[in-house]
Amino acid sequence: MRIYQALYKYLQTQGSVTALVSTRVFDAHADQGRVTKYPALVIETIDDQQFQSIGANPTGTRRPVAFYCMAQGNAKASDDMADVVYSAIMGQAAAITSASGLTVRSTHLNERRNEYEDTLETDKKLYATVLEFDFIHDI
Repeated sequence: MRIYQALYKYLQTQGSVTALVSTRVFDAHADQGRVTKYPALVIETIDDQQFQSIGANPTGTRRPVAFYCMAQGNAKASDDMADVVYSAIMGQAAAITSASGLTVRSTHLNERRNEYEDTLETDKKLYATVLEFDFIHDI
């Protein structure tokens, strides 16, 4: 199982997350352009880095993952969603493992930032609070 699949499966078990986004959880690479209703959560996986040791096969992978907590209208809505996603992910390696079957060893938040853009379809701005995590998991 890939980390995106594991995180998607795990987040679907988190009532605090699904209460905000329902089933609007998307893969940034596969589902580009499908996000049309907000709030929504977009997950983007970035190239992984395997752990190497001399004379041994790699046993784990560090996978950076960005969570785009997206909302229209105001920045507080995306910030509030990011707080919920942060609570669901941070320190929950065992719960993610249990829900998904992929052995996740640890979670680390690297960065939190806010972004926004003017949408062409409406006069509302689209806000995203981005959480960038590293996940250490088995290969």
